[in-house]
Amino acid sequence: MINIRALAALARTNKHLSSATLAFLYKDPYWLAALSHHDHGRDASAEDSVTRASFRLTRMLLCCQPTVVAANFPTYLSLALRISDTYVQPESNDDEDEDEDMAGEGDWNSSDAVSEKAEESFLRAVSVISGGSVDELDGTNSSDGQPVEKPLDGTDDEQETPPSSQDYLSYIRHLNMDQRAIDMTTIWPEWEGLCRYPVSFEDYVTRCHADELKRSLYNIWNLRKLYHILLYQEATWALANPILEQLQSLYIPVSDIRRYLGAVGRLSVLETARFIMESTLVGEIRGNEEREAAVANKQEILKLAVEFVQEHTRIFPALLKTAVFSDGDFWIDIDDRRREETELKVFQILPPLTGVTSLTHHNLPAYLAHPLSTDLSHVKDIILGPKDKVDDCVGLLQRCRSLKSLNIDAIGKGAFKWAVEAKRRVEAQTRVNSARGDHNVFTKQGKELITQHELAPLAKIAIREDKGVLHTDELDDIAFAYSSTLEKISAFFSLDILLPRTIHIGQGWVDLLVLKQIAIFVARGALILDPLLLSHCPTVRAVEFRDITLEYRCRDIVSCQPARLENIRRLVLVGWSALTFHPDTLHSTRNLRELRLLAGASRRSDRHFIPPVDDLERSYGTLYDTASTTTTTSAATTTETTPSESVTLGIIRPHWSWNWDLPKLTILRLNGEFAFRFQFRMLRECPALIDLNLDIRSGSELQHTRVLTIADLFMPSTSDDPATKAKTSLDTCLTSERIVAPNIREVVMNGAWVVGDGVDMSAKEFLKDMFPHLE
Repeated sequence: MINIRALAALARTNKHLSSATLAFLYKDPYWLAALSHHDHGRDASAEDSVTRASFRLTRMLLCCQPTVVAANFPTYLSLALRISDTYVQPESNDDEDEDEDMAGEGDWNSSDAVSEKAEESFLRAVSVISGGSVDELDGTNSSDGQPVEKPLDGTDDEQETPPSSQDYLSYIRHLNMDQRAIDMTTIWPEWEGLCRYPVSFEDYVTRCHADELKRSLYNIWNLRKLYHILLYQEATWALANPILEQLQSLYIPVSDIRRYLGAVGRLSVLETARFIMESTLVGEIRGNEEREAAVANKQEILKLAVEFVQEHTRIFPALLKTAVFSDGDFWIDIDDRRREETELKVFQILPPLTGVTSLTHHNLPAYLAHPLSTDLSHVKDIILGPKDKVDDCVGLLQRCRSLKSLNIDAIGKGAFKWAVEAKRRVEAQTRVNSARGDHNVFTKQGKELITQHELAPLAKIAIREDKGVLHTDELDDIAFAYSSTLEKISAFFSLDILLPRTIHIGQGWVDLLVLKQIAIFVARGALILDPLLLSHCPTVRAVEFRDITLEYRCRDIVSCQPARLENIRRLVLVGWSALTFHPDTLHSTRNLRELRLLAGASRRSDRHFIPPVDDLERSYGTLYDTASTTTTTSAATTTETTPSESVTLGIIRPHWSWNWDLPKLTILRLNGEFAFRFQFRMLRECPALIDLNLDIRSGSELQHTRVLTIADLFMPSTSDDPATKAKTSLDTCLTSERIVAPNIREVVMNGAWVVGDGVDMSAKEFLKDMFPHLE
């Protein structure tokens, strides 16, 4: 963060330091003003703080203009600079009641067209004053109105006007002022009626360059928006016009392009132009003729913008490097194809991009204008959205040898096979050289091979579906090819395909030794992980897998292999990935802070599918001791099964010990079968736990009722053998050590939780004894 106050103090030391400091402060003043106030919002948002800072800067710079220059300012711009926090409403007249109605918000929308009488009332209500001076209008001088803002060089707060001898504009090289340079909440608050000093109806028509559109202005909020745009246009021109010869970059209000086109010959050092795509054609445009006129007017403006670039390039060859079209209301009636064509024309006039380090929506048109002659060797970041189309995306990626971060839509099946082949060639050459005993230096042929097929040091990949299907081989190939550099993997399978899909991820993966984060989301269907996927991520710190698994059968679940995740801090598994998770993995996760195991959602948003109790316990091989752990109500169906019979039925899922050592765990969220089978003895090994959430709401609460027994209050004996426990009475299975979670502050237990007959306490007492510090 730049310390403006310190620089201001330095500027007042002596004239030499002052000159150097002012040159820095005012070289790009709006960027500096925004930077200095982004984190200084008091009782408003940071954006509001930036707007206020930019507006103060605008007022100060305009008020520093010589009197002869300021005399040419439009009246409404001069008045806007002098408006105080107290607004004066339009003077009343004989039709006071009617005018008050016209100033209201709703009445401007009461009819399909603005009648002649309404137009006359409008002109009276806005109290348009043209041609008068500021003093003639409000009868004040600068000391009576709102003080002019101090300059960036630290004029005392008591000083109302900056030193007139200081020419701040002479230091400006980059006039990058957007519409935040005019703060309409100060000039014309939304809760006010009509502003005292808006532009007149005739001025509106003139500035729109289309008489047939004047009827579209029927809403007071449209007038406020128009006033904002016109003030922004005039303020930008008032500051730019005296210093066009020294500006290296400039924001140009596109609707005011004619004025800048006429002065293009003065922009002798301009390297960057940004067209701010605001529109003076405000309000709802009714009727085909008016809409056609609006579109024609905008198309003419776009032609003039292209002409501006052509003319500047003709007068100052190869000087202008960048011309950017911002987003904005201007594009509302312009189709995407027209915008793409305009941007392509502009960038074909300009030279190819140089020194490119990132490729995004903003500079992609410039690349597409010169795809083969643009140097991509230094590109480190690529962020391309659904509308950013590149014909040869694979070729583009192959040329980005310094790429570290990639954020794109799915390219297509086999899109990264070239990277896999390159990785295998390099590995093969490495083995050859190793066999020759040349461990440090490659042969000449090996060097050429590495240079030709060397992969970029890709560290972050985010790949998603939008209009095209994301094939799993794209993600698998990326994980293999960039296994030595990948630090973060994100994938989003988001297409709403009619039939649920089964997404298989992890085939062919090798160890990713520097991976820190992995997140995969499937919006519709099941995410099936390769059994060894987590084992290939030994350094991972955050894991999040999500899918929409509505229902499932226990016999279909095949558990993954246990993984060793010593560095993991956050583990979130939702859906099939949670069901196939191997609990022994938790024996290696002493650094875990957050654990969420969430089973499949039901068709009701507040319910979670839980299999029938018998099926659930049979899949874990614990059907015989259901009565001691998850006793059901009398309405539930129970089946007597001996341990030997349960083995015959087959144990297909790993045993959950619930005794993992998790000293740093602070958040535990379980639902579905995980919450239903939860054992409170786990809390004994989680001393730092603060937030506990257990949700057993399902489609059948009669069956899925969790009865809290004496076994939930005390630590069990050291024997974990289920057969031994089955032969031992309940009392001898328990120790005298109560289960207490001393640090838990919040407990949420949704669903049918009841205290059994064998527990001599109420539910409230149960919670109080186990969680003594609940808030």
